[in-house]
Amino acid sequence: MAQQEFVSFFSNYLPQHPELKKSIETIEDPRALTVALMEAGRKAGFAFSEVDVAQVLQASLRAELAGKGELTSEELEAVAGGVLSTATVPTIQISSLSSAKNATLGSSTGVRESTWMCTY
Repeated sequence: MAQQEFVSFFSNYLPQHPELKKSIETIEDPRALTVALMEAGRKAGFAFSEVDVAQVLQASLRAELAGKGELTSEELEAVAGGVLSTATVPTIQISSLSSAKNATLGSSTGVRESTWMCTY
């Protein structure tokens, strides 16, 4: 699965390459971060797409928010509608990423839409 490729790149490869990791961690724009991660991964021999990066980053942000006791809009909708998705997306530790500090999820909660959304 390509998402697992990204998780492997982020969790295993980047820590072994501190200069690359540091340059990626300082990117504040979520779109630029996604592109930089995808390009660095491709150069290192990993196979994942921009969509894979965005999905893992979104799931990771959701997991981080859930750990703080906050429900995401999707979780609120699932509770209200009685539907819960069983699809799982792997996650990574994103707290060191500058863009993660500014990213938000949302919809009905009044929070702006995630900047890691990819539309094609």
